[in-house]
Amino acid sequence: MPKKVVKKSPQRNNLFFLIVVLSSFIIIGVSVWIMGFYASNVQSKGKWCGVPHATTVQPPATLKTSVDYFEKGNFQYDTGECSGAVNSYSQALKLNPKYPEAFNNRGYTYMMLGDYKDALPDLNNAIKLRPAYVNALMNRGDIYNYYFNQDKNMAIADYDRVIALGQEALKGQSTCGHRLMAVYNHNLIVVFWHLLTKTNAPGC
Repeated sequence: MPKKVVKKSPQRNNLFFLIVVLSSFIIIGVSVWIMGFYASNVQSKGKWCGVPHATTVQPPATLKTSVDYFEKGNFQYDTGECSGAVNSYSQALKLNPKYPEAFNNRGYTYMMLGDYKDALPDLNNAIKLRPAYVNALMNRGDIYNYYFNQDKNMAIADYDRVIALGQEALKGQSTCGHRLMAVYNHNLIVVFWHLLTKTNAPGC
């Protein structure tokens, strides 16, 4: 007895096609959004310094200790005076050469100035003094991932160190997204797919 031929419903075919098209538009749209986000993030690195910014923070009344100069550097950075901030962090480090926060903040300020070559040694020193320093690890990972002397393996290693510290360390960070960008060489569609399906690194 011949097998009965089951005809596929045209409506079912149309629905499948519509789902594929909509999914493609969503993936492309989100990928463009991610690309725009990272592009604006890169551009902002050159737009903070030299532009006056309002802040509610006040500089220290006196400059005697390394903490005083560190706080002055933070105030100068907050107001867009990056060169002055670098000088203040440098003074803080002269008074206290084992000040990881000053190394990290000076390194990040160098990043905002586009001076990644000088930023790296500062971040290395911050991490050497405090191996679980999340901000310094993220900053250094981002340099290797996006900005200078790119080395995806080095970037991934820093992101993995942050992930290994647990969920508390990941709060306020986009570590998993940055790691995917490094692993898949900034292929936004693949990155989005892994974020959507949650097939990230263990711990993400």
